[in-house]
Amino acid sequence: LHNLKILVYGGNTSTPVLEFDGPGGIFGGSASSPISNIKIAGLEIIGPNESITWSKAMENRIVKRTHYNGRGIAIWAGHHIFNHDMIVHYCPASGIRVNRGDYVTISDSKVYSNTLWSSSAESGLVLATSKSIDDFDGIKMILTNSVVYDNVNKIPYYNASYL
Repeated sequence: LHNLKILVYGGNTSTPVLEFDGPGGIFGGSASSPISNIKIAGLEIIGPNESITWSKAMENRIVKRTHYNGRGIAIWAGHHIFNHDMIVHYCPASGIRVNRGDYVTISDSKVYSNTLWSSSAESGLVLATSKSIDDFDGIKMILTNSVVYDNVNKIPYYNASYL
């Protein structure tokens, strides 16, 4: 997937809401098929945190069903990714996450009340295992002007590989 824009329609005064209860609001890319030139802006993404209880999340801690591990935006591999003016909240795992990314900017967003029910030790805003696509040695990963708060892990970390 390349050259995709998910934006608020010009002149729109309201914020479109994307609500999910599965693996995530917007996700894409993989190590074998990275995405590029992606712009996502002006949306509100709401996960199912408010409908999940601690006891139900604990029952699913080892199973890791997607309802308890959904992410607002998850890019698993890609470059030239620009997320801005987003409101992302109540996602059981990360609010906005980019793994194996390069030339990533996340700005002017509000990311809150995420990560509550995942047993994967998620964070509200994540840039993980960044992967360079070229030899440029300057700044390529930018987090700026965002408000990130109340992203708390309530479920103990679990990884079957550590048993």
